[in-house]
Amino acid sequence: MNKVILIGRIANDIKLNYTQSGTPYIRATIAVNRRQTSRENQQTDFISLVAWRNTASFMSQYVNKGSLVSIEGQLTVSQFSSKENGQINRSTDVTVENISLLEPRSVIEKRQGSVQNINPQTNNFSNNVKFNQDMSYDENNFQFEHENESSKHDLGFDFDND
Repeated sequence: MNKVILIGRIANDIKLNYTQSGTPYIRATIAVNRRQTSRENQQTDFISLVAWRNTASFMSQYVNKGSLVSIEGQLTVSQFSSKENGQINRSTDVTVENISLLEPRSVIEKRQGSVQNINPQTNNFSNNVKFNQDMSYDENNFQFEHENESSKHDLGFDFDND
């Protein structure tokens, strides 16, 4: 089984790109702290992410540099030839299948400095938004799940009981 779960902060601005055939995608990096026994030696890993289709569109609209997120996906290793010298290179990325925003909307708005990407009149989001995408379908159907208030904790994010 190839399953990756990461919790961290997005380390770069997200830009929606398109393949030659018009498929939307994004490339991003997530900063994840390693589990440590002391704060003195805290290490952070910067892990490459790639998201496709509706997941990419969602991330380009609602996820910004610094956003605290939970990512579920799979590890993908790709090979490609360098255009300059034809050398074979490898790329290791986490392909994002599900993403959850782990911050209240007020924190996101403060970081953005405005409400430019989140318009309260056009969405039904509560403090936490969970995005699910079934990658097995070509249509890439997705839905937003609203967590009920009783599942929230003082930490500002929801725990899944799965």
